[in-house]
Amino acid sequence: MKDSDLKSIEEENKLLLEASSILEKLGNKPGVTPIRFFEELDRLDITDIMRRTKLLNAAASIEMMMIFDDEVENPTVH
Repeated sequence: MKDSDLKSIEEENKLLLEASSILEKLGNKPGVTPIRFFEELDRLDITDIMRRTKLLNAAASIEMMMIFDDEVENPTVH
């Protein structure tokens, strides 16, 4: 694996962790809307469009995984 591949994976993991933390602040249950997520980004003064987009994509990935997790007895939280 190339160094650039590892850096990309590390960046994606970092974004997932940050998005997860933001989602937890918003209630830790599936169903956070993009509008509510962007309001929280505004509150956190995260204004860079690229970073906001990447965080929204990460949050959407987490939310989609949680939707499919509803058949599990002890579902995962953000």
